[in-house]
Amino acid sequence: MLFGSDEILLSALVAGASGAVGSTYNYASRLYLRVMDAYANGDMKTAEREQAKSREMVRIAFRYGGMATGKAMMSLVGVDCGGLRPPLQSLTQGEVASLKRDLDEIGFFEFASKL
Repeated sequence: MLFGSDEILLSALVAGASGAVGSTYNYASRLYLRVMDAYANGDMKTAEREQAKSREMVRIAFRYGGMATGKAMMSLVGVDCGGLRPPLQSLTQGEVASLKRDLDEIGFFEFASKL
């Protein structure tokens, strides 16, 4: 069974999920692989620590809002997905700069996927 709520992946693994599909996996797949590997190896302390990073990242992403934030985060890890189609609006340059600062504060670029 696959699971789709990124910020609580570890709980799903404990409940029997064997994989996951989530939007933040696009730019933080390495983080989720570490959660899954630690859980598979019985290292709950590491799995919980890595899952906490996901919760912080998702909390920041929600602060800036949906699709626009996801595209901005993809751009921040090196994949420019372009702007949003109208009537949706991309984040402004100032919002992207603020998002980047918030992500820096939680060490996002240390655990983000290298694309």
